[in-house]
Amino acid sequence: MSKLLDRMEQINLGASPAMGFGVSRTQKPPGMALVGLVSSGHAKGIKALAKLGPDGVIVSGLDDTSAVEELAKALDGETPWGARLPSLNEEQAQALEKGGGDLVAFAMQGTSVTAVASENMARLLCIEMDVDPEQLPAIGALPVDALVLPMGGVAAPWTLQELASISKISRRVSQYILVEVSQPPGPKELEALRNVGTHGLVVDTAAVSAKQLAELKTALQEMPRQRSERRDRAAAVLPTSAFPGGFAPEQEESRA
Repeated sequence: MSKLLDRMEQINLGASPAMGFGVSRTQKPPGMALVGLVSSGHAKGIKALAKLGPDGVIVSGLDDTSAVEELAKALDGETPWGARLPSLNEEQAQALEKGGGDLVAFAMQGTSVTAVASENMARLLCIEMDVDPEQLPAIGALPVDALVLPMGGVAAPWTLQELASISKISRRVSQYILVEVSQPPGPKELEALRNVGTHGLVVDTAAVSAKQLAELKTALQEMPRQRSERRDRAAAVLPTSAFPGGFAPEQEESRA
């Protein structure tokens, strides 16, 4: 299994991590995963994340997977890393996996079926917030492990409408939900995001300072444990193969 997926499963179930990723065995897991996005200033961004120790790193803006692999050498060897590409083909996926990549993010259009055939890397599908709700069951049946939702335009404070837009998606799919933000949410907003089905945040190093990233990591670590009834519902993140015909039911009962 992908290291990132293993880490997210531990966080989702409230289990203490067995190894690395910047969290010691004596610490409780954070409330949500923190994934660093490096979209520009790649060497500087990777250096900042190497010091932070996030749960994962995504490099975007580079189509050459060997360049991503070279940048990843600056990480600690335990932090899961990968690339975000406009679309994904089999050759790119194989090159990333062979080079030690743990995850890959991509859009649906232009991505070949064979590119997402391997289950050794976390497959992150980037979708738009205005996706037709009627398409969500079909998206939930795709061979991907997480959905990345773009919420970079949200300015504090978060509104109920913005939470509802996440819930509209999270309750209808079986994959993990990663929300891409441009500014770190506050403590209460973090809890609200988790309660509507968010499993992790994707934060661009080009949009926030190293200090803000460190403060966000601390805030995630200090989040109170999710109430048992909410955690039990959130724990129902099942592979799409668990559903007859590949379709996941609406998640009103199985997700917060």
